[in-house]
Amino acid sequence: MKHFTLLFALLCLLSGSVNGQLKRPISITNNTEEKTIGTISSIFRSYIKYEADETTESAEKRNEMKAAINALPMTVNKKDLALLIEVWMYYDPTDFPVRNMIMPIFKRNKQAGIAAIRYRIAHKKEWETKDGAPFSELVVLEEDLKWSK
Repeated sequence: MKHFTLLFALLCLLSGSVNGQLKRPISITNNTEEKTIGTISSIFRSYIKYEADETTESAEKRNEMKAAINALPMTVNKKDLALLIEVWMYYDPTDFPVRNMIMPIFKRNKQAGIAAIRYRIAHKKEWETKDGAPFSELVVLEEDLKWSK
């Protein structure tokens, strides 16, 4: 029992609690997730800004993107899913299977992924057309996700 009391006291001290009441939740996330999403965002923004020139399609950038996608945690938040949908739609370097890499993330976060896709469909960009790719492919993505295991 002493060990549990000591452990509880240590957790309270580390979490900033007083009399067992938490002032703030213990954060078990680290900067790795933020850095990973930051890497994906940075590479994607450069890619769309510079319209896929050789610097944004370099093997180095593709490797960085692949590593960042593979390093994502099992659960991804709503904001990050929105970014991943944009990457799925518009990041298309030559011979780089980004859609195949992102699909398992959508499957792991199935309900949130479907909700994010529906939100994106409801908030079509002014210059996108419902019948034009890649926007029209969101409906197919949603269906694929619904029926996936």
